[in-house]
Amino acid sequence: MTATSQVSLRRLGFESVMAAASCASAAGRNLLQFMKLLGQLKRTPRTGWVYRQVEKPESVSDHMYRMAVIAMLTADNKLNKDRCIRLALVHDMAESIVGDIAPADNVSKEEKHRKEKVFDQVGSGLEATLDSCYRLPVRLGHTLTHGGLFCLSNHCWELFLDYIFFFSSGNYRNISLG
Repeated sequence: MTATSQVSLRRLGFESVMAAASCASAAGRNLLQFMKLLGQLKRTPRTGWVYRQVEKPESVSDHMYRMAVIAMLTADNKLNKDRCIRLALVHDMAESIVGDIAPADNVSKEEKHRKEKVFDQVGSGLEATLDSCYRLPVRLGHTLTHGGLFCLSNHCWELFLDYIFFFSSGNYRNISLG
């Protein structure tokens, strides 16, 4: 890191970022590598919208964030909101490596899950954090618990909201959910 960039970061109040960046521990390096990998989700457009020629489609990160907000705002007192919020935030993290695989890609669920398993190896050194978040189980709707079904319906609601927003803004060409 150059002296100029260090001064700029200090001026912006990012001392903790600088400390983490210069951290010599393996855990610190793993955390930074992990965060860099997750940052790619901000620039990974949702494939389904790309296939439907939506201009400026939402990113995978946008999708995960809105799902978390939906979970946070739910009035269902039977749900473990914390767990649902964490599940919403992590359910597509593997797409930072394998990309956003859409149904139109004709990839079987088994093959998609096999590819996504690679992500489990990325978190080595971050087990304490990932155990409490990513390994929830992450596959939406795989458990028929109240929370699992909520997360699956939350996923559908988020897609539906995008459809409405793209349609009402004119930010579409040939959007069809079929």
